[in-house]
Amino acid sequence: MSNTLVTFEKNVERWTGRNVKELRRETIEETRKSLALKGILIRLFSEFPFIGRGNILRDKIVSHEDVEKELDKALR
Repeated sequence: MSNTLVTFEKNVERWTGRNVKELRRETIEETRKSLALKGILIRLFSEFPFIGRGNILRDKIVSHEDVEKELDKALR
């Protein structure tokens, strides 16, 4: 893992008060709700096209696992 990524992850953990592994398992919406309870607001910014296979829907943001499942289903 690069030094920049390690530094970034430590900063995220310090800012959120949560472990990066926990944050990776949650959807962005779940993380946003749990941090809002602590008074921490999250604003997300992205540039189109979204990097990866694209996991943004009109009504919500989908987890990585759900995107992978749907893609696997479509490729069968």
